[in-house]
Amino acid sequence: MLITKQDEEAEALLLVEGLLNKEKIEFKFFTGSDFREDQSENAAYNLINDIILCMERGISCVLVNLDIVYQSFYDMLN
Repeated sequence: MLITKQDEEAEALLLVEGLLNKEKIEFKFFTGSDFREDQSENAAYNLINDIILCMERGISCVLVNLDIVYQSFYDMLN
């Protein structure tokens, strides 16, 4: 887990990307937004499915601003 201040988010994500590339780890960024369509239940369901598929394939997932799905993974990842 990476916790950053909002104004340092871009730098932190570049650092994470650089480290994953250096270690040759396959990864995918998932980024949320404040658009109404991105906050819908259907969007959350689709994101959860995409994230689960990546995890099943061994792809590291970097979740950014995805408050709508964090709770869904709490029990599984705890």
